[in-house]
Amino acid sequence: MHILSTIVGITFHSGSGQSAINVNEAKFEWRFGLRDGSAHRAVRILDTQLQEQLNLPFDELSLPRASIARLPLQEVTVFIVENDLNLLTLPLLTRAIAIRGEGNAVSRLEVVDLLNNNRLIYWGDIDVEGFLILSRLRNLFPHVESAVMDLNTLNSHRDFSFTGNAATRMMPTYLTLNESEAFLRCIKEDCRLEQEKIFQTFAEGQIQQVISFPRP
Repeated sequence: MHILSTIVGITFHSGSGQSAINVNEAKFEWRFGLRDGSAHRAVRILDTQLQEQLNLPFDELSLPRASIARLPLQEVTVFIVENDLNLLTLPLLTRAIAIRGEGNAVSRLEVVDLLNNNRLIYWGDIDVEGFLILSRLRNLFPHVESAVMDLNTLNSHRDFSFTGNAATRMMPTYLTLNESEAFLRCIKEDCRLEQEKIFQTFAEGQIQQVISFPRP
């Protein structure tokens, strides 16, 4: 009991005398700043030359967010995708890597500072939740772009969409016009299209189209 009270006493106040509690975290260890077994994120290197530059003998690895943040990456394109299948089937791209997304916990990527300094592209499901996640990510990283999340993609795969499960009908704050149109269609027709249902050749074409334009 004495040990626990000591830990809590230390945790409640940082060295500056201010509270060290993170009220935005639900998990006990994260809320009170305790050491925890860090969740790993899958990372894929999409360029063999970049892999050699990083001195990695493999192109797939799993790292905690803090370790991802320490990767010496400059002038690269970083893809964040929400599905393992899509992560593994992304095409090889010059100076690019891919990271498995955080879903609704996307705000935890804030510690990965390299996302601030490199091109960032998000690819998630075309549904209400997918656009909410995109909006949260853009709140952290205003330069983030989206790929394969537009009306053209939804219209081209109508046979593979199904009934949505929208938790809200409110328009997310940080969407572009094209993204907003797709969001409204998902609301109006109560539909969703999971990213793994999109044809591979179609997805690759859309990704190539996005990266062919200069970084905004």
